[in-house]
Amino acid sequence: MLCVSLLAETSIFCAKRLLLLVYSCFLLLLILVELSIGVTGFVSRTRIYKLVCDTLLSAERNYISDRMAYVTWDSLQRGLGCCGINNYTEWFEYLGNSTLPDSCCFGNFTVGCGCDALLTDNFYRTDCNLAIREFVHKPEIAVVIIFPFLVGLKIIALFLSCDHIKAVHSKTYARIT
Repeated sequence: MLCVSLLAETSIFCAKRLLLLVYSCFLLLLILVELSIGVTGFVSRTRIYKLVCDTLLSAERNYISDRMAYVTWDSLQRGLGCCGINNYTEWFEYLGNSTLPDSCCFGNFTVGCGCDALLTDNFYRTDCNLAIREFVHKPEIAVVIIFPFLVGLKIIALFLSCDHIKAVHSKTYARIT
């Protein structure tokens, strides 16, 4: 983006038609790439979300035996304030009856707090499925608002550069005749 902006500045300052054409082509390419990424992301978001949830379910099964699964779940649950992908009770299958990971504890967090989290009522009740949806939804709203605005600005810049190309061409043609 910086290179395209510098190219625009240079082409306007030097009033070179070729540089303006190159700038317009780069700007058009940038608009097309941004639109394709935006549409692809919007269309694929459900599939990406399902992939994330499936991966987390797989990591949940390996929580005790796999260090990466352990770290992933602990950072996710602490960061989002949630416990389990669909419900906190799904941890009972992997950790034993009424035992939760320590990362499900809030407030009085200590090592081993997950063993008595149900008795002390010291655990997150929100499922991570919902927490992830809420986490992703907040910036999604901003992107939906800002993205069309930025693409619109680029389209306006493209039209202005085309107009400037015509002006430079007519000045060049006037000097020749």
